[in-house]
Amino acid sequence: LRPSATLTTGQCFNWIAVEQSSSDDGSTGMTPDQKGQSSSAWGTHNATEWVGPLEDRVLSIRETPHTTLFRVLHGQAEGVEERLR
Repeated sequence: LRPSATLTTGQCFNWIAVEQSSSDDGSTGMTPDQKGQSSSAWGTHNATEWVGPLEDRVLSIRETPHTTLFRVLHGQAEGVEERLR
């Protein structure tokens, strides 16, 4: 499954979309709706990275055009790949 299809439904609590800025100071000065992006409480629907919990770990999940990548930001990395399957 693609994270953009599963993490934006509102049923995946505590996951936060990581917004990519388009300027050097980290702000675009525009809301997602002004940029032509559809948004919800879980971020824009075209987000490509999310941060959230998996058991006692904190993960970053990034969607690319061909695959999904993850990294453990906090906690043990051992066994996390099996939990994500």
